[in-house]
Amino acid sequence: MASRFFVSCQPHLEKDLLNELESFWHQLIDLDGLPTRSRPEVVYEDIGGIEIECETHLGFQINLFSKLANRVLWRIHHFEARYFDQFEKELKKLDLKKYLGEQKFNLNIESGKSRLFHESNLEESAHKILKNAVKKQDENLLSLYIRIFKDHVTLSLDTSGKHLHKRGYRQAQGEAPMRETLAAKMYNFLLKNALEGEVLYSPQNANTVILDPFCGAGTLLFEAASFFQPNLVSKFDFERFNNLPGLLKSETWKKNFKIANPSKTQFMGIELDSKTFTKLEGNYEAFKTHFPAVENGFKFIQGNSKAADFSALKDQAVIVIANPPYGERLKNTDAEDVLMSLERIPNLKGLVVVHPPQWKLKFSQLKIKQSEAFNNQGLDLKLTLFAL
Repeated sequence: MASRFFVSCQPHLEKDLLNELESFWHQLIDLDGLPTRSRPEVVYEDIGGIEIECETHLGFQINLFSKLANRVLWRIHHFEARYFDQFEKELKKLDLKKYLGEQKFNLNIESGKSRLFHESNLEESAHKILKNAVKKQDENLLSLYIRIFKDHVTLSLDTSGKHLHKRGYRQAQGEAPMRETLAAKMYNFLLKNALEGEVLYSPQNANTVILDPFCGAGTLLFEAASFFQPNLVSKFDFERFNNLPGLLKSETWKKNFKIANPSKTQFMGIELDSKTFTKLEGNYEAFKTHFPAVENGFKFIQGNSKAADFSALKDQAVIVIANPPYGERLKNTDAEDVLMSLERIPNLKGLVVVHPPQWKLKFSQLKIKQSEAFNNQGLDLKLTLFAL
């Protein structure tokens, strides 16, 4: 049965998210346990996400594969309402037991540009009608979202549960940690631009090393290594729905996925701070549990990237990918000097870096191949690929 899903993401990642959906869609499985032959239909793009129409069981599976999505909302009902009596009358028609059975659930209401703008009154009314909605938010419960925009009411069930950037492997984080979705965007940016003209980087080349000179707790490397792997260990809220298709109720349904062309890249991370390095090692152990199919080689070094000896990499192609300290949050750093010093790496092919627009990275051989501006948590930044 076809349904609509709203897949949310960080603003201005909508195009990247759509391309990502198309890249892994053929790996989703139909109710016969085989890879699907269907395609999603894009209903519309909005700032912060895209709405698609697809078979319900395929929409649920987006949670396992997407590295750029924040969460996946299942549109289950909609209606027009300009007045409270209309809102209540239509809300009473919703049979939530079909989806949730007798489970308690969180209720979230948001209204904008509508006659029905008193969210507290709307919430009180909805709680009277929807008996199993709890007054206090509980992260262990399923969630129903009611959004009213220009008198159009949309009801959605959250199929994700925990925010999708929480893959499960990050047990500890360093100072000014980067979100996993930003790390995935950086790796996706490398993939997208490395295939234009001469191939700069291919995940299938086992003789390639991706180096993070400011690796912190390891997020960038772990996201790159697991980019082509579904999250088969974490539990998602859709798995608790009452009307889940029989295939998805099976204890072994996740074994049906056929993962094509896993990355063969090797990974190296350097971290100066000893406490953060300990967190990195702990996260790596958790990462192996959450993504057991990742068999790439990892090497972690505690030390200063500016003084590191890279002679052992002379027979391997090296791509640097970095989210260095920047901005007011981390002052008095020599990150620019460290990055420019990495040009001494024997077989350096390229460098992908997130940086403030005012940084003037001047390399003797590397040139800007691609650059794009974006905003991350209120900071205006650039994502730039330097290559020979």
